[in-house]
Amino acid sequence: MIHYSPSPRLEVFEGARLRKTLKACCEQAGIVWLDTSLSKPDIAHFLSPKDESKLNDFKESGVKTVVSAFYAEHDPDARFLHVGRKGKLTLSRKAKRMLAKADLITVPSQKAVDFLRFCGVSGRIEVLLMPLLPYMTQEPPHKRKAGESYFAIMPGDKVCVCLGSFKNREGLKGLEETARLLPDVRFYFFGATKHAFSASYNLAVSRSLSNMHVYRLTSGDLFRSLLSSAKAYLVTDPAPDFIGMGEAMASSSSVVVIGSKEASLYDEGLVCSFAKDAKEAAVLLQAVYNLECEESIMQAAKSAKSQSVARGAARLSELYGSLLGENTHENE
Repeated sequence: MIHYSPSPRLEVFEGARLRKTLKACCEQAGIVWLDTSLSKPDIAHFLSPKDESKLNDFKESGVKTVVSAFYAEHDPDARFLHVGRKGKLTLSRKAKRMLAKADLITVPSQKAVDFLRFCGVSGRIEVLLMPLLPYMTQEPPHKRKAGESYFAIMPGDKVCVCLGSFKNREGLKGLEETARLLPDVRFYFFGATKHAFSASYNLAVSRSLSNMHVYRLTSGDLFRSLLSSAKAYLVTDPAPDFIGMGEAMASSSSVVVIGSKEASLYDEGLVCSFAKDAKEAAVLLQAVYNLECEESIMQAAKSAKSQSVARGAARLSELYGSLLGENTHENE
């Protein structure tokens, strides 16, 4: 069973994308997955620290448990990290308590493994790279046009997409400074909110520049259609953004991260650029729009698309099988 049950009031899609990807891997590997916790599965797979009580119930029933962390940190219901002052990442108490109980923890990078060890998590941790589903990288022309119409994008517009948190004022400040340095670029920022009336969202809208367009998280289809029109993807939030960055790279968008490479959870070899501040990010983005980064963009797209469902399915099947100690797996 793969469990993820977000609040119906939240406009989020990261956790839903993660669950859909895991299900696709299960289907590819011939693994039977369940949609209900009423029957007893061999393995219960969780994506949110809010499901600790359900994990406890399954463990008491003798079911092996898996928790996937750090894949959807912009989803309030699937977030394991807390971003503190000066962008310092810490593991929430609830998350640490849940991870300590899991039979297996999967994370998207080796640096994430090292981070959990530093936080005192001593259980089994494995790297599981999430593949991109085909529909995430092959946007039909009619859907792209729908996105251009929805976001009022005209031919020749320079578009940059950003994903983050409305509560991260440092990240929004970095975006504002970058947008001020590049007035001819249209920046589209998307953030998650816990409530329909969010003070942090309203504040972000009120402070946005004329070339900044601030939105709550929209549907996955609209987000991907916008990515297909964007030349660049800017990361201003210290929280890792593995899914968004992967989709951006596969869509041939150059990824620029404002922040320390050493302090991030991204492994070496990730084809993206790191900027120490907004001024440096603006220089990197300008190079993208001057078509000076085409080779690295093609390299990043190739790398992102190489993470196929077949590879993800093989790895997931291997991990599930190691928990059960057998070669045939009926789990989710």
